[in-house]
Amino acid sequence: MTKRAIVEASLDNLRSDDVRFLQVAAGYGALHVRVPSDDLVAEATGSRPEFPAAERLFLAGSIHWVESASAVERTVAGELTGLGGDTTLVVREEDDDPALE
Repeated sequence: MTKRAIVEASLDNLRSDDVRFLQVAAGYGALHVRVPSDDLVAEATGSRPEFPAAERLFLAGSIHWVESASAVERTVAGELTGLGGDTTLVVREEDDDPALE
């Protein structure tokens, strides 16, 4: 069975540290990036993203270490029950959420 890594990242105004994070996350397995909808980004940050979800999704899929990407309407915390034992959720230290543990 193939190991899989999942990251949830808005990738709004992408920076080099975001790309490096994705590179490190890909070390845990085939990397899937969950790109939150514009509404989810607004809910989390208090403002609309600079780039629409479709552009952020395209960008995610074009990064070398990303195996797949999808736009999502719910946070990963709301969908944790479907993760298998071969899947690692990779989270930045500053984004750590007790609900994800």
